[in-house]
Amino acid sequence: TTISIFFQTHPEVDYTGGYVSNDPKNIWQEWAKYMSHQICDHEDFQTKLIGTNMAFRQKIFWDNFFDESVGYGTDETELVFRLSIKGFKFQLCKDLFVNHYHRDSFLKLAKQRWKYGIGEARFYWKYGFGIYHPVNTFMLKTHISFLLAIALYFMKYPLIAAFLVIAWIRYIIKYARMRYTSFLHDKGLPLPKVAVFIMINWVVDTIVLLAKLWIGNPI
Repeated sequence: TTISIFFQTHPEVDYTGGYVSNDPKNIWQEWAKYMSHQICDHEDFQTKLIGTNMAFRQKIFWDNFFDESVGYGTDETELVFRLSIKGFKFQLCKDLFVNHYHRDSFLKLAKQRWKYGIGEARFYWKYGFGIYHPVNTFMLKTHISFLLAIALYFMKYPLIAAFLVIAWIRYIIKYARMRYTSFLHDKGLPLPKVAVFIMINWVVDTIVLLAKLWIGNPI
């Protein structure tokens, strides 16, 4: 098979991963293809594995296992991080392809990202890092400014509320630019679809933030 041949020809490599492809049928799956971390040709494949497509040498599991306490969506990230600390070697296998079924409705996507948020927070707790994450802290400030604007408006402080609304709009614009640069730049997508993808991602990032707030680790 492709995996066994790869390990035979690369004896220095301890674990590997490949590309993930899909054939999107609706807007939710299209979003996952272009903006999710589980997409074909994503730059993260150069540095970390995606659980959809990965393989390990048997010796790894003599002393290393998946940490089930971390939770759904982050257990493979935790294992790979641990292996990198211990000095195990990773290399991308460009001939390894997997077709992946992405969530095809907003409800399924929301449930998945809620679990991802909890898994990420537990991963941060375990290793004592991730105290600051640009997207999460940015989202937190954005929502706080919006909620404060609403509260101050009803408390008869319209000028302060207006100032916070302006700040919130600036946050939204900055978020759109950040996501466009990070995920959608140079992909040749029409502008209306880019706008839709950014709006979906805004909701998804909010769900992840709420999941982290739920268990006490928002950033």
